[in-house]
Amino acid sequence: LIAVGVEPNTSFISGIEKNRSNAIVVDKFLKSSIPDIYAAGDCATHYHRIKQLDDFIPLGTTANKQGQLAGLNMVGMEHPFRGVVGTGVLRFFGLTLARTGLAKKEVEDLGIEYETAMVKTMSNASYMPNASSLHLKILYDPKTNRLLGGQAVGAGADKRIDVLATALYANLTITELLDLDLSYAPPYNSVWDPVQQLARKTFSTKKLPR
Repeated sequence: LIAVGVEPNTSFISGIEKNRSNAIVVDKFLKSSIPDIYAAGDCATHYHRIKQLDDFIPLGTTANKQGQLAGLNMVGMEHPFRGVVGTGVLRFFGLTLARTGLAKKEVEDLGIEYETAMVKTMSNASYMPNASSLHLKILYDPKTNRLLGGQAVGAGADKRIDVLATALYANLTITELLDLDLSYAPPYNSVWDPVQQLARKTFSTKKLPR
């Protein structure tokens, strides 16, 4: 399996600011460095809310959002692009893998102090016939208790990553995850959602600020 990544096809545009991935640098209104030229989607930069930097994460969801906003901004209906948190999901031979926020290498490259917490649990109530294993990991700042990122592998990984992505967008702390009112019924979840199981595990190891 070889994953070589992608590079935006922007070579036909000269005199415009690009980043190291050759993506066109845009502001929050999708304007480029050349007046009246907008860029969106896989050829443009994407502001990363956690890094607080322009990034390049080409995904269909982001392309659709930026494309719509660029069109609105062109006709004077100004609305800013609020940025991404690095959320993605894929299925590999029946196995679901998902991520959001910062991974270990990204945190280390940014020089952010961090700790990790992991839990191996079940996708829903363990006595249900459809219960499957789920691995969940988070990265957080031990000083501020700020959530930095998360990864999940297994059944229900997509649901838990979306919870973590929303928490990242709202800048929630690890302990605030415990206060979320998440849905529960045995076929779908445990009494404590896996995200909250992980938060409880983190909370039990040290006294965290609320």
